[in-house]
Amino acid sequence: MSQSFTSSHNAFSFFKKLGLREGKKTDPYISVPQFVMNGDDKVKSEFLAALFGSDGQAPSQSKKVGSDFNAIRMSFNKKDDLLSFGRKYGEQLLKLLSDMGIKAKISTRKGNIRKDKTKTLKFVITIDKEIINTSRFLEKVGYRYCERKEIEGNKWLAYLKYKIELCEKRKDLAKKARALHKEGLGKQKISKKLGIKEYEAREWIYYNNKVWLPKNIPRFDDWISERLENKTIFEKIISREEAGKKEVFDISVKDAHTFISNGCVVHNCHEFLPREGKTPASEPLITILREGRQPGISLILATQQPGKIHTDVMTQSDIVIGHRITAKLDTDALGALMQTYMRDGLTVQLDKLPRDKGSALVFDDTNERLYPIKIRPRITWHGGSSPSLLDSKSDVLK
Repeated sequence: MSQSFTSSHNAFSFFKKLGLREGKKTDPYISVPQFVMNGDDKVKSEFLAALFGSDGQAPSQSKKVGSDFNAIRMSFNKKDDLLSFGRKYGEQLLKLLSDMGIKAKISTRKGNIRKDKTKTLKFVITIDKEIINTSRFLEKVGYRYCERKEIEGNKWLAYLKYKIELCEKRKDLAKKARALHKEGLGKQKISKKLGIKEYEAREWIYYNNKVWLPKNIPRFDDWISERLENKTIFEKIISREEAGKKEVFDISVKDAHTFISNGCVVHNCHEFLPREGKTPASEPLITILREGRQPGISLILATQQPGKIHTDVMTQSDIVIGHRITAKLDTDALGALMQTYMRDGLTVQLDKLPRDKGSALVFDDTNERLYPIKIRPRITWHGGSSPSLLDSKSDVLK
């Protein structure tokens, strides 16, 4: 009512056929469309995440306790004569959350008085504040289409997982303390052996008290500030354990060592597009390279041996990322890209790169520029190695 925007008539018709209402949110009776109520978890999650992204509250830190958070809520208003309809809609939302394994409740309170003197009621959906339940909400639902809320949700999810892991470790310590007490050890020896406070050992072995998080747990803002950098949360590897020896199975295909990941064929591209000779994929891929721009089809090709790949790959590529290479065959292949905007020779440019891992040159033919870059290391502890272990034979191996 306070601003105008351009919309698509086709989109409006599409959503109206699905049962979405039009007009002021407070006036009409609304309900969750049946295709959402009867949909799978992915559909329900997307619907709820969009709803909480627009009308929900992002997690926030408690002012009283720095390691605690305020309950997540989402609210909507209805005219007071639509009480039963508003309640029914709220119960539908509770049903969707319950289907995702998330506990929540609905409450009603006074809303506001509009300009036309109409009174409204405010319906509030509150996510149960228990840590595991809130963590499940942030992991399975979260927020969509609101970057600020998505970032806050991810930060709190990482922190809550840390608290859950810490609590599980303390439960294990309490179990060990009780076992040692049965063997005849007292609180002092148990506390020294397990590295815990003496009062903690006393509460666990004598009074069988419930395991709580330690009192000195870091505040959320302090914990996250040590790990957040450029919207990425970095965590330390706490421990590594040997998995032992297991029987493994080779699932590669003879003479065609490829696999498909999320609809993409993955392999070193010089196997598909060799410089000499042809494969069944050569002609289709070359056609895409030469003519794919017009229909909007793109290719991302990777190889460690550019000297063995078809020449059209190099000459038809708009952007090429080249790491430090030394073999003359490979530098000559990249030399096919040389244009007038490359003032220095390719070898000179590559030699100027620092010898740090990840150093590379970007050949941007569209903007006729060369960019030296450094790609950050993989942040996984295994350093990017490919998994090759299957616990047991399955249908995929037949």
